[in-house]
Amino acid sequence: MKVLSNDSMRHNRLERYLKQQHPTLVLKTKEFFSSKAESLKRMRLDKSGSYHTASFQIAFMIAKQKEPHTISEELIKPCVLKATQIILGEGAEQKMKSISL
Repeated sequence: MKVLSNDSMRHNRLERYLKQQHPTLVLKTKEFFSSKAESLKRMRLDKSGSYHTASFQIAFMIAKQKEPHTISEELIKPCVLKATQIILGEGAEQKMKSISL
């Protein structure tokens, strides 16, 4: 993650940075960036220093079992989504889809 100076936070400089460094994101909406910011907030460490997001907990359990990380996208996430849909419904399933593994 790159940290920008205060001077770089002006609108025209941010636009130029986006166009030069991330041309694939130029046409994305404000909601896209808001959801990314929210996702980053959820991924921060809590006060005790341990990860508290579902994504990190699942990745940690996979690593402890010495399984390849691709198993999370190929097996675990689809199973979790199906169980969530059956037990809690479509709305909860949509929330679970936001977990990036």
